[in-house]
Amino acid sequence: MRRQLAVAVMALGSMGVASGCQTEVVTPVVASSVVVAPDDAGIVEGEDLQFTATVIDEFDQPVVLAVVTWSTDNPSIVRVDPDGRAYGLAPGSTLVWATFNGTSGSALMTVAPAVDLECVDDVLAPEQKPGKRGKKKTTSDDDDDDDDDDPDPDPRCAPPTVTGP
Repeated sequence: MRRQLAVAVMALGSMGVASGCQTEVVTPVVASSVVVAPDDAGIVEGEDLQFTATVIDEFDQPVVLAVVTWSTDNPSIVRVDPDGRAYGLAPGSTLVWATFNGTSGSALMTVAPAVDLECVDDVLAPEQKPGKRGKKKTTSDDDDDDDDDDPDPDPRCAPPTVTGP
């Protein structure tokens, strides 16, 4: 009798374990598109900008907590970190990409050259310069128009010369 009881307990115990196991089929998310925002951005060299990506599934629904991989066509112009923050390294334009399970989306990013503040100062009239008071020239002022008292402009700030027809 003891032997039958022990076998019955073992059988029930193993049935309980067997009935507690379930097989779940996990289906990978099929992305129909990846939308990158902003889709067209511009920054100045040395600045950064945060991009976001929304993965859209085969049912046109956003995938919650989808993790994308970020990249760029030209890492010498823009570097993008794993969180989607893009850094403008040099003037130019390139695409920033977000990829999820083989599906990608992109955004155009343009990096403008940094402005040399000394050059900006050279082109401002004295009354426009911050912290400086300029005086307007009157007819009683020196009319020789040679402006010898003005410093020569910085050659780095000269506009580019155009050659050819």
